[in-house]
Amino acid sequence: MAPPRIQIVVRQAPPPLELRPRWPGSRDHFAATFRGREIGRIYQAQDASPPRWHWYVLVPMVVPDWTQGVSEDAATAKTDLETAWGRLLRTITPDRLQRAWEFEDAAMKRAGATADAAPDAAAPEETPSLQALLAQAGSAPPNFP
Repeated sequence: MAPPRIQIVVRQAPPPLELRPRWPGSRDHFAATFRGREIGRIYQAQDASPPRWHWYVLVPMVVPDWTQGVSEDAATAKTDLETAWGRLLRTITPDRLQRAWEFEDAAMKRAGATADAAPDAAAPEETPSLQALLAQAGSAPPNFP
């Protein structure tokens, strides 16, 4: 009798998310992108005491409850969003995600907009990134890109 086969699957972690301010001058609301697509948001809720950082995955499909949350600070919110995004990528097929994005692109085109150029997206040189703001405040973790 042959010993049972063990299959080892090595999955590469998705690249880190890039964060950009949602509009020029914003220091508390960021869009997270993955390979050029906006896939989430991070923002600071001002109505909480102390203020909390909310995050959520934003893709054109129904997603589980664990794709959103609240964190103590911006760096933790980014890590939590990256973790949720990686988990979501492991639960859906690339074809399913691609079809969802194609559907979104078609809807945006019909609406007269394009998914590639959000009108409220700030250029990185116009507004400091979340990483730069955290670095200025001295709270950026060592691996924070």
